[in-house]
Amino acid sequence: MTSQNNLDDKELLKLLNEGSYEAFTTLYFRYAETLVRFTNDKLKDPDETKDIIHDIFLKIWTERSKLKIDGNFKAYIYTTARNKITDTYRKRLVRGFYDAELASIQEPASESLDTAFDAKELHHAIISRLDELPPRTKEIFKLSRFDNLSIPQIASRLNISEQTIKNQLSIALTYLRKKIVFLLGLIFLINN
Repeated sequence: MTSQNNLDDKELLKLLNEGSYEAFTTLYFRYAETLVRFTNDKLKDPDETKDIIHDIFLKIWTERSKLKIDGNFKAYIYTTARNKITDTYRKRLVRGFYDAELASIQEPASESLDTAFDAKELHHAIISRLDELPPRTKEIFKLSRFDNLSIPQIASRLNISEQTIKNQLSIALTYLRKKIVFLLGLIFLINN
């Protein structure tokens, strides 16, 4: 492996394409630390950062034989990290939107009976939409949102990976967000 430390990225990528684990580890140790700093500077969350770095290098290793990188490796992994950071921000926004909507439903801001009634209807509609989710997705969502369990706690309880938990929560939130927006529109039209 010492001799591979002197190789440039292009040569290491060629060896990686041929299945060289040593080339992979050389690239990993060459870039992982700076990529962690870059990603964590943006996310301010070490756990999410670790997940992203893990995903990037796992993909590189699993797709090593068909990996085609036009340009340089450093640009490739930083672009991949930026895309994953953007996805993480998007998921945070969706989660924040749902949490805010649910909070407003559970504690209506207006004291009017109409608003309280609408909030109850909307809350009931969201609960009923949960039944439209696949059973495992529904279970994960309820553990996260109703039982307030963290992703690691849910993963441990269900004996599945944290990434699977994140994926299932993303599916549930995306689905429910679409339904909430539709239902809010209906309630607005009915009341106006």
